[in-house]
Amino acid sequence: MYSVKKPAPYAVFNSLTDAYAFGDEREFLLCHEKEEKVNKRRWSNRIAAKDDQHYDCSAWFSNAVAPNLDEGNPAAQLHNARMKISVPADMPVYNPGLLAEFTADNAQTVWASCNFLAEKPITIHYIPGSTYLTTKKTQEKYGDKGLLMSDGDNNLFDPEDDDEAALGGIAKAATGGGLIGEGKQDGIVRQAGGWVQFTILVKFADKPGGH
Repeated sequence: MYSVKKPAPYAVFNSLTDAYAFGDEREFLLCHEKEEKVNKRRWSNRIAAKDDQHYDCSAWFSNAVAPNLDEGNPAAQLHNARMKISVPADMPVYNPGLLAEFTADNAQTVWASCNFLAEKPITIHYIPGSTYLTTKKTQEKYGDKGLLMSDGDNNLFDPEDDDEAALGGIAKAATGGGLIGEGKQDGIVRQAGGWVQFTILVKFADKPGGH
């Protein structure tokens, strides 16, 4: 791990203990009930789940490389940077974890989870078309939520990209997840940070045994 005063000497995901916009970057996935008002949102990585409830989730990412190394140096950038989410294969299950991972060709994979707790088995469903790439550059260009990301299903949300298959989607393991970036889904992350925001639906099984 590194700090703002002593950043990394190479490209690396989420390795600051005191990031300006987040703090300790290791537990980077947080969720809250979608219906909660902005000033009352209870962001957490451990949720007392409710049946048939939507949850907004945010996964923070950054490249902790030192700023002076980032100046015109491709080796200091994260390449083919992607995010993917996954859930247990055999749902419904008790207290499932939603897992978020950031990967790049030249960096170690990092992951974090958010657990949903209840007395009944649970299924977690990703809501297609709910993912946004939120950085300073995407907010300047697309508004507060940022860039609506592709789900890799022939719906091209970014008009500047013409390779839908390469973009992927965060819930599509076959593509390695969805490309991220600073201003668009190009897979390049310099010394900067942002969020990938998306929505899930939690449902309880009809019976305690999950049948």
